[in-house]
Amino acid sequence: MKSSIIELINQQADSHYAFLFNSGEKSKLTYHDLKKLITEYSKSFESDDHLNSQIIILEWRPETPLQYFYAFTIACINTKKTCILVDFSLSPEILNKTLSQLPECPQIALSSDGSYRVTKNIETNLNTTNLPTSSLVIMTSGSSGTPKGVVLCENAILNSATSTIEFYKKQMKLTTLRDLTWAQTLPPIHIGGFMIGVRALIEGMSIWVQTQNSWKNFFSYTNPPRPTIMSLVPAQLYTLLDDSEKKELLINWHKNEKLRLILMGGAKADKELIKKAIEYNLPIALSYGQSEMCAQITSTSIYNKSQYLNDSDFTDQFSGQLLQGKELEIDPSSKLIKVKGNSLFSGYIIDQKYSVVKKDSNGFFQTSDMGEISQGNLHVLGRKDKIIISGGKNVSLKEVENYIEDKLKKHQLDKKLFAHLFSLPDLKFGETVGLCFSIKDEQDLSAYTNWSEAYFYEKVLREITKNMPAHMRPKLIFPIKRPPLNLKGLPLWNQEDIQVQSETHQKIINTLKHTPLNIEYFNGLNKTPPSDSIIFIHGMMGSAKEYFDLSDHLTHRNNTALNIDFYSIDLPGHGQSEIDQQDFNQVSRDLAKSIKTIMHSSQARRVHLFGYSMGGRVLMQTLIDYPELATDKIGVTFFGSCSPGLESLEEKEKRATSDSLLFEDLNNKEDWQEFYANWYRLPLFGNVWKQEIIKNQLLTRLYRELTRYNSQELKKRWQTAINVMSISKQKNLWPSLSKLPRPVYFLYGENDIKYASIALRSTTKIYEDLTKNGMYEIEEISKQVRSKGFNSAHMPHIETPKDLSDFILSIVSQV
Repeated sequence: MKSSIIELINQQADSHYAFLFNSGEKSKLTYHDLKKLITEYSKSFESDDHLNSQIIILEWRPETPLQYFYAFTIACINTKKTCILVDFSLSPEILNKTLSQLPECPQIALSSDGSYRVTKNIETNLNTTNLPTSSLVIMTSGSSGTPKGVVLCENAILNSATSTIEFYKKQMKLTTLRDLTWAQTLPPIHIGGFMIGVRALIEGMSIWVQTQNSWKNFFSYTNPPRPTIMSLVPAQLYTLLDDSEKKELLINWHKNEKLRLILMGGAKADKELIKKAIEYNLPIALSYGQSEMCAQITSTSIYNKSQYLNDSDFTDQFSGQLLQGKELEIDPSSKLIKVKGNSLFSGYIIDQKYSVVKKDSNGFFQTSDMGEISQGNLHVLGRKDKIIISGGKNVSLKEVENYIEDKLKKHQLDKKLFAHLFSLPDLKFGETVGLCFSIKDEQDLSAYTNWSEAYFYEKVLREITKNMPAHMRPKLIFPIKRPPLNLKGLPLWNQEDIQVQSETHQKIINTLKHTPLNIEYFNGLNKTPPSDSIIFIHGMMGSAKEYFDLSDHLTHRNNTALNIDFYSIDLPGHGQSEIDQQDFNQVSRDLAKSIKTIMHSSQARRVHLFGYSMGGRVLMQTLIDYPELATDKIGVTFFGSCSPGLESLEEKEKRATSDSLLFEDLNNKEDWQEFYANWYRLPLFGNVWKQEIIKNQLLTRLYRELTRYNSQELKKRWQTAINVMSISKQKNLWPSLSKLPRPVYFLYGENDIKYASIALRSTTKIYEDLTKNGMYEIEEISKQVRSKGFNSAHMPHIETPKDLSDFILSIVSQV
């Protein structure tokens, strides 16, 4: 093995083999070019007084050219410097926290042309007596969530790269990997990404760089050479296999380019995800590693389909055999993994100090991972220090917990809530952060929290965590039964209960991600399957969220908690659903698919439907056009304040004209406010605008949309939506009303004369159609088809939510 990285480069430099291919520019950087760049940087360091410090910080951003990044870091190592790699794309809060742990020293940024500039020039305040020269520092997180620098000397880096190369040579039965190309699919700021470059140096391999962050561009690149080795974290593999187009591109790439290896690491991968990849015959190898061991420690063989199906030991995704130069043992009492070897790190930089690695008497470094050995393979069981790895990034649950506690104190809610963070299995990221909470109740320690109160606090928790970095933000937040307390007054969380509820929640939420329309899911508090599910579909200028208040009333009746869960659908162009539909029929198709998905995912005995106004019209056409939705699982269908359609061409043309001009003059927030005031003063809505609570509720809905979209964007979304879903584009459903699944209820506000008349006419029309052939008696039909009025105008669900919910529950309970 060569004794230095520069010696490896010198060995390759006489040839014009490519070290790096740049896909976007269709250009290559040869080993000869790389040597020239390193030489130029090294000379600059010697002549530039700003860079006479042993320690420097290199600022990395996603746009940093990879060729200059590698050349600069190698030049630092070649000139006996310690180069600290810092991700400057982090949020300001996390970046400042990272920099606060590092010594004062020069900071360098690389430009697109390879030149560098000193962004901060200060003499280092760190005692460098014991700090290794020619070293690289990778930033990672500890159990407290405090960033720390892992110091890796040049020999450790080379030894690690060599052990990886030698292992996969044997796996592929090759004497050299020279003719293979490794895709730089991981950022070089992390150890797994940086080591791709060093492994290439060992063999004189090429690196393939994707300059545009798109998998479609990745697979469409045609110029040779194209990658035959890929390093992926589970989230990347999930992205490729979860999308049918990307999946086909990957499979065809493998067939055409003969992928030799997909090296999986960075985080625990879900077994089902790996199983799916192997079933497609992708060459997967699973690995376990740490920054402290300069990436890989163990690896499985490269699985193919037959090997996987016959491997009874395939029980954990962090498993495999030790690579050369590594040693490992398991502490018998704590099950903590201990490692040593020629790629072990030298020490940490933390709190602006350097500390040498702590080893036991046998030279082992104790990790925070727990594991066991089975048939010669390592199986990692999890972390002891409340660290999870999500999408390849360390997340300290303690750090997230501290953040949430601080926010709760700021809002004076720390005395109201118990919050508990836990690791949530995730098909895409391996694991993510879950948060369950309970409301403190001095009177009844065993009671379930009131849904209305619980949902309020769920919204609070979502609000206070929304600005956290994405990998740290809780992906699942839900209320649970109040836990018992220990002698210190702290909750004793039942992990089994949490697991049961979180698995149910996560399964449903993951299912709903694949629906054409956005669906909001909010559940009851029992962990048993719900007795009933209700699906809500909103009206024009509404969203799925407008039914949350109604759901509060639907969860409790006569002081008894009801075991019901709720789904609310955003129509196209509303809430979080996009508007790319071309016609009313496409909207119906998407709604049908969304309802089918909910019906399949819901564990409820019955699923009931509620469509209001425009949402009721869309639901009505969907049920008539897709009769297969009317399975035994459909319970009651409620149509609120909606019409079966216009009956004449003249009416449709007139309505289409007025709808096309509806939002024409709205250009700013003040215009929208005036429009809303005029709209809700229409006779249709009675006196709702004079009711301060409802008025504020409607304006809040508007302001929420204007926060998400500017005035012009919102106008375009809603104008497109109304053009697509206008009643002028809806079929005339009057002749088809008898095809609706029964029981069916037409709900209306008694002060809304127009829609009260339509509701009564709708029931009469169904009576007439079903009884005229003598197959049904009027008494029989009258039990299944009814109208019901409320003391309201056009919006009973907002004006009289309690009366409406009492009625819905009384009907649902009879089905």
